[in-house]
Amino acid sequence: MGEETVNGYKCIHALITEGTETSEAWNTKDISEFAKYPEAYKTNKRISSAKRDQALKTAGCDRLPVKSVHKGNTREGDMTMVLLKIEKKTFSKNDFDLPAGYTKTSSGGAVSGMKSQQEIMNMSPEERAKYMEELKKQNGH
Repeated sequence: MGEETVNGYKCIHALITEGTETSEAWNTKDISEFAKYPEAYKTNKRISSAKRDQALKTAGCDRLPVKSVHKGNTREGDMTMVLLKIEKKTFSKNDFDLPAGYTKTSSGGAVSGMKSQQEIMNMSPEERAKYMEELKKQNGH
């Protein structure tokens, strides 16, 4: 669809049609550190496909999205994403260490005493209601 500037970035604007869904992308090559952005998302079928990626590359609209608009179905609705700010930072290995005292629990650490979905489905309606009341009390409701 042509070149446009979004939030100070020179972008290529493309219209993408996949089946009955359409979306628009404003992607920039101005941020060189993100030249590998499309590669990172190749395995995410929701936002990437070989055909879609090739079409964007052919249109010169590959690389970092600065703005995207997705026209969803009636269940999903529409979605717009816009890059507002980007910062380059350096992180140390320690930034990714787990906090002191962290312990993994069988419930994934969600809520103390949380039951699995299967356990909840196997409860009688009365047991389920009692369990839900206990959870509400634990969470201050």
